[in-house]
Amino acid sequence: MSRFNTAILYDIENLTKGYSFSRDFIKELSLKQIYRQILDLDMVEKISLQRAYANWSDSRLSLLKGEINELGIDPIQIF
Repeated sequence: MSRFNTAILYDIENLTKGYSFSRDFIKELSLKQIYRQILDLDMVEKISLQRAYANWSDSRLSLLKGEINELGIDPIQIF
């Protein structure tokens, strides 16, 4: 029987190396790939929640919205 034992908290500012990133850089960032790598870990049984922290008013981050919706990630606004 698997149980919830993992929460994934994405710090988008660190994933984008700060806020001086380009739209081309964000196109290469894959939250799906990060998610798959976490699921491949033996200690992960079941994901209980996923949250992505960022200043979502930054229009460059709109490129991540598709993956966020597809993966069921809760976007948390940080000012």
